[in-house]
Amino acid sequence: MIDKPESSTWKSLIEEEQNLTAIIYFVATDEYDVIDEGTGECKIEMSRSKLKEIVCSGVINEKTRIVVFLNRKDLFQERMKDPNGFEAFKQRFPEYRGGPDEVEGLDFLRDWFKSVTDRRINVHYTSAFDNERYMKV
Repeated sequence: MIDKPESSTWKSLIEEEQNLTAIIYFVATDEYDVIDEGTGECKIEMSRSKLKEIVCSGVINEKTRIVVFLNRKDLFQERMKDPNGFEAFKQRFPEYRGGPDEVEGLDFLRDWFKSVTDRRINVHYTSAFDNERYMKV
């Protein structure tokens, strides 16, 4: 298990694991305008870039399942309902044409993350306390 994909060791750890069956990747959906203090980059864009790097690195084989949890949907919903939060979302994603609806926004993020590769990516919407959802996956 690799807890921090930004770690420089993820690639070597994956290469060492011969029987890797799945990559499980969590994204904080409400951090679409949060800037990482260390890099100065937007956290959700960093998450997408790292997912692309992992999936397209050639390190994982075609049989490895890729599961993305768009997490903290409850906080995302609150931010989308807030006019300032929705405006920040539209500024981050000018191509977004939907309204301040949680489902529309999450569907947009799902498609945005899935667009990093032609490989199948299973995406689930969760909140931090949605333990039943995690158990089903």
